[in-house]
Amino acid sequence: MAPTDHDNDPTTRSGADLHESSRDQPGESSPESTTELATVHPLPVATEPAIEGELVSEEEWRLITSQRAQAAWRYRAYRDNAVTVARGARTAALRTGVAAGAVVRTSRAVAAHPKTRTTGAVLAYTTGVLAGPVVGVWATWEQFHNWRTAAEHRQGGTHRGEVIPDRIGTQMQVQEYRETQLGKIGAALSSRAAMVFYGLLTLAEAPALADWSINGSPVWAYSQAVVTIDLTLGAAVAAALTVNGWAYLRKVFKRRNRKRVGTVTDDGRALPVLPIAEARHDRAALELLRRSLLAQGVEVNPIAGRRTMWGWELEHQIVGGSGKRPADVIKKLEQIETDLDVRQNGVLVQPHTARRARFTTRIIESDPWAKMPPLPVYTNGSRRLADPIELGLRLDGRTMSASFLSTHAIILAASGGGKSGLIRAIVDGLAHTTDAILWDLDPSGVGQAPQADAMGLRALSPEDCEQALTTALGIATARTRIKDRLGMGDEWQPTPEYPALVVVLDEFPRLSKEAKALAVALLRVARKAGVVLIFASQSAKKDALGDSVAAEVAWKAAGPGLADYQTRLLFGDNAVSEGYTPGNYRPKRGSRLNDTGTFFLEGCTEGDEPIPTRALWFDNKIAEQRARRAAQDGRPQWDTATLQAAGLTPAQLSGSTSPEDAAVAQRAAFEDEQRRARLGILGEIVDYLTDDLAAWQAGTEGARDAVFSAELADALGRSSGRALAHAVADFGLKPEQVRAPGDDGEDKQARGYRFADILAAVTTTESNTQ
Repeated sequence: MAPTDHDNDPTTRSGADLHESSRDQPGESSPESTTELATVHPLPVATEPAIEGELVSEEEWRLITSQRAQAAWRYRAYRDNAVTVARGARTAALRTGVAAGAVVRTSRAVAAHPKTRTTGAVLAYTTGVLAGPVVGVWATWEQFHNWRTAAEHRQGGTHRGEVIPDRIGTQMQVQEYRETQLGKIGAALSSRAAMVFYGLLTLAEAPALADWSINGSPVWAYSQAVVTIDLTLGAAVAAALTVNGWAYLRKVFKRRNRKRVGTVTDDGRALPVLPIAEARHDRAALELLRRSLLAQGVEVNPIAGRRTMWGWELEHQIVGGSGKRPADVIKKLEQIETDLDVRQNGVLVQPHTARRARFTTRIIESDPWAKMPPLPVYTNGSRRLADPIELGLRLDGRTMSASFLSTHAIILAASGGGKSGLIRAIVDGLAHTTDAILWDLDPSGVGQAPQADAMGLRALSPEDCEQALTTALGIATARTRIKDRLGMGDEWQPTPEYPALVVVLDEFPRLSKEAKALAVALLRVARKAGVVLIFASQSAKKDALGDSVAAEVAWKAAGPGLADYQTRLLFGDNAVSEGYTPGNYRPKRGSRLNDTGTFFLEGCTEGDEPIPTRALWFDNKIAEQRARRAAQDGRPQWDTATLQAAGLTPAQLSGSTSPEDAAVAQRAAFEDEQRRARLGILGEIVDYLTDDLAAWQAGTEGARDAVFSAELADALGRSSGRALAHAVADFGLKPEQVRAPGDDGEDKQARGYRFADILAAVTTTESNTQ
């Protein structure tokens, strides 16, 4: 075979080959015959390259230990090591995977085994039985210590004493901890595990007790009975300690759902602001409300409190010198409701009139009107106009009633607010009187249809209402002339022979201009003439009739959905700050009743306080039945003296609008309601500015031509002028700098709306929606 280049390369040939070739070359002597023997080198150490089992010459050594050869050797060594490590890692991974898979399969099989859960429960139960008494001793001592600690915060150091005022917060925290702990112990005592323990204990003691009861108790067996009783009592104590220990262990090891709470700083201490549901007694409720108010910058002192069926009644006093008033608390109601975690309108504030620094807060946690009183039962022929009529149940549990003798009334509530229900309650009481004739006036064409049988006259169109008001004014004027001759005195005294006239005027803002003037004139003379007017509407315009009604009527009712300016129109300029907040309540929407039928009343027999009342509910069927029964027993008739003085006949004082005319009035009212719905807040603005717009359009001297944003926002119940601007932006109305008379009568400049722009927005909106 021919030699290759690889074979001729001296770097690839072994030391033996080189030695053999050097022997066979001619002209060269063998190593034994020459004086220059090759130097013999021993094998290198592990840190140097070596050829095992051979001797090499110095030249061969230099060749082998050259830099290139050493690099090649290191590369081969690294490669061999890497291959070895890779193979080992692969083998280990395969074996580990197999082992892991086996462990997973085994764990799944054990977990799926039907006895695994039982075994775990038995082990846990056994551990609890063994550790329960020991831990129970500690838990019992801790509970006794907490009980003593809670007593230390009371006067006299006993639980019978009152809480020390300076320690209310600390005592409340200790009490909450104790109640939480006792609650968990109670849950553990009634748990399934505890029941099993009781059962096992009973089974263990049953044989001894049965044997003792069957065999009697002779003297010689007395010691056995004592031992049995002692064992039973000892086992009962051990059971109590065991269950107590379980509860303690559960408290320690169970993960608790801790809620994050805010804090407020009081005298350097960080106090948590907690929901009112955390309060267990009146002092705790007072403290929680105090903390919420303190977070709003209102510092108060607790006075008194009491638990009610629906929540809490708490009395506080504002700290003197703080510059705060009860009105500042009312402004913060929304945030207070959030802090206390109650329903919307769940916090009501009533300032005290006798002591201005004090106020009562009512916190509603459940429906206060879940149990309404039954409808009143009126005996026919026994009632007079002066007798109070039951109207509803107030939040504080008092049944509200009112007498309408010489007393005008007004009822305001938004659509769905329950106005019709309150009117029915009033008419039902009046229908059973023997000295009052009822008239039903409604320019919208609806009227009090379910109670029509009790009405002497029904006017259900704007024209008929105007005619009825003209007649009523004539009757009132005539009676003022004859009351002295009849010996009535200063006011007409209703009797069955000389009955009063009660006019129920619903939706009075829809009256014609002439009819409104008649209503204003009638108000001025009606009370002394035995004529009573009951006004009702979904809203009240700030016009001459609205101002007159608010000033003349003595009995007032404000229901859900009213604007703030309407509330002030009824109860005065400070009504909202005094606690009258009907605008916060929501009227009925669809099938949701919300707060329908909830009214703030003034002029009731029980007193005038800004506390909401839920009106009695008369559905159509019940109202119709009671009105028909009252009519069957006979209604009072007009006296001859009044008819002659007024120049009227009984036929002119009875009857009803034709169905066709009533239908026309209803259609017009419906179209007007649709128009108001399209206008939205623009309609509220126009209602509020009715007189101002009329004066401006008539060119009256001194009439203003603009309104400030702040005034409108306050009147319509908006939080700020910016909120109002956002509400009217969709109608293309934007605030700008305007000049108008201020509260002091002097002109000033501020952001507001020009009347021309408001009417232009109304016109544009109506044209776009037609």
